[in-house]
Formats: sequence, C-alpha cells, structure tokens
Amino acid sequence: MNLLLTRYEGLKRPVWFIFSGMGSQWPGMGSKLLQFPIISESIQRSHDILKEKGLDLINIINSTDTNIFKNILHSFVGITSIQIALVDFMMVLDITPDGYVGHSVGELGCAYMDGCFTAEETLLAAYYRGLASIETDLIPGYMAAIERMAGLNPKGYNDTNSYFDETEYENRPNNQLGLEDSDEETRERD
Repeated sequence: MNLLLTRYEGLKRPVWFIFSGMGSQWPGMGSKLLQFPIISESIQRSHDILKEKGLDLINIINSTDTNIFKNILHSFVGITSIQIALVDFMMVLDITPDGYVGHSVGELGCAYMDGCFTAEETLLAAYYRGLASIETDLIPGYMAAIERMAGLNPKGYNDTNSYFDETEYENRPNNQLGLEDSDEETRERD
C-alpha cells in the first residue's frame, strides 16, 4: 500500500509524547519496529548494555512467549528500551514535542527525552528498578501511596500552593505507610 504524504501548512496542533508505564507491554511488542534502522540500532545499543547484566533484550522484545513479561525485570527494560528507541526515532524525524508526560516507568522515558538521563542511564535505572522489584518482598496486589509531608507552611499550603488538610493525618502514627488493595480498604504497615 503506497501512501502519498503531503505537508499540512495550516493550524499547528500541539504534539505530546506520552510515556506509558507498566501494563503497556505485550509479547513481540518491538518486533515490527526493528524494521526501522534508527530503532533497531537503538535497541542494539540497549541490548549491548543489558547483555553485561545477563539479559537478552532482543529476545525480550521479539519473543511471542506469553510468559516473557511475567518477569517484571523484562517488563521494565522492554518498555524503557522501546521508549528510548522511539525518542531516538522521533528526533531523527525532527519531531519535537510541545510537551511530554510519563507514568511509572514512563517517567524514565521523560528523563531521557529531556536530557536528564543518557540512554544508558535510563536503561540502567529501569534495570535496577526491576531488579529491586524482584528482590523486595512485596505484598501482591498492593500499591504504596507515599505522601510528602515536608514543605508545608503553617497555613497548611504546600509548596505548590494547593491546600493540604492536616486533620486527615492528625491521628496517623509516625512512620506508617498507607497501603490500599483492590477492595479500597486501607491497611497500615510499620
């Protein structure tokens, strides 16, 4: 199928890059993208970095094994390496976003996009985050909500000028972490 592309000279709409988090991966997610040389070169560079850590990124991205992403480390490095490659690709195409946003592991894609991290630093941050998830005794199905209490002024406003209701936390013992499960019950753990 041949497509004729023409340049639209009208109103410019904003372009945003959205860097997704966990759950956006699927078996074989990168196999079709590797046909683009810029992407395959970026993935190869990431593969070489992870090879030193004992991971085969090419296999992780190309595998159609439905169990490949049951290993959270594979998910972290798979998503991150694809995001790095897509940023590289967009830069070669001279597509510069008006903004970008990331969630979870996608925040690493943002760090690469804005130059805070190199590709290697981004990938290694994903690797070690995944490794920490594997090596930590996590409670299945739980998510931690960490609240920043520092930075509140005496009037109850935080450093972003949004109001913070201190009464909600008056009876909460120090150093406890609120954990929520899928039933929305709140439990606390020291």
